[in-house]
Amino acid sequence: MEMKNVKLDWAPILEGQIKSLESLYPDIPVRKSFEGLIQELNANRLKSRVILSGINVSAYAFVAPSTDYGDRIYGSIGFTDPSFATEERLSNLLAWLEDMARLQRKYLMIDKMFNAEGLEEKYLQSHGFTKFRRDRMTLDLGDYKIQENNQIGAEQSVPITKIRPEAYSEAQFQAYTGSVDQILFNSVDPKERLSFVKKMFDGRYGMILKDASTVLTADGRIIGASVCTDYKTLKDTRTSLLVDIFVNKEFRGKGYAGKLLKISLNGLKKLGFEECQLWVSAGNPATKLYEKAGFKQSGTSEIFYYKKP
Repeated sequence: MEMKNVKLDWAPILEGQIKSLESLYPDIPVRKSFEGLIQELNANRLKSRVILSGINVSAYAFVAPSTDYGDRIYGSIGFTDPSFATEERLSNLLAWLEDMARLQRKYLMIDKMFNAEGLEEKYLQSHGFTKFRRDRMTLDLGDYKIQENNQIGAEQSVPITKIRPEAYSEAQFQAYTGSVDQILFNSVDPKERLSFVKKMFDGRYGMILKDASTVLTADGRIIGASVCTDYKTLKDTRTSLLVDIFVNKEFRGKGYAGKLLKISLNGLKKLGFEECQLWVSAGNPATKLYEKAGFKQSGTSEIFYYKKP
């Protein structure tokens, strides 16, 4: 039996998924991040669907709008027990989510499903979804040695505080267009892209560390940028997050990416940070640059699937 937007208590329904994510990301306040979502679901302010097995919920799905980009919606599917994960139930819930996206003519983004191991990837990719994976890499700054930064050309290192968000947003957009990361950062609406950058500048991912963040310019144009933040984790360590690093296409292959990374890591070392984290998309050639600098795979990944409207 399936039910849509009925009055339910979503806390026990999502408890298994929350515990699983807490185990996967022990340094992130997962439970707190679910509090608002559960409130919205309990108040029926988010569209949802559940499938019952007897009187118990066996599978569920819900959809939420993007807070950043108007061209996409986020869907989530889960099973309260692995034994409930069947292709029939998955097909039912996925068809509902696809209908929601189709009616709104938006991208459908689906997180990794809960309790659907061995079923989701085969099924979603056979239905036209693209798999996207990001891996977390970490660097022990205790082992990092401050490195000299040589001049490459006529570039200037400009403090991030001196760059207008509009200029940064446009440079970021141009850099990621056509890359594996395009789905993460690019919106057709320049106002949405600018809003995203302003949120980053205002501390969405932690306070920007001015001494470990920089923008390289030449003749008034942005070559690239590197941005680090004071990342708050549940671990008792001074951890920084490398939020963004890019080089515009016409300046690639000249060593600017390495220069930007050195500036940030040198700054973090001087500031006394113990660790730097970053997320890199599977297939991104920058992985080799990070490995050369001493970053190692943490074994933690984020996976989602998306389908164009």
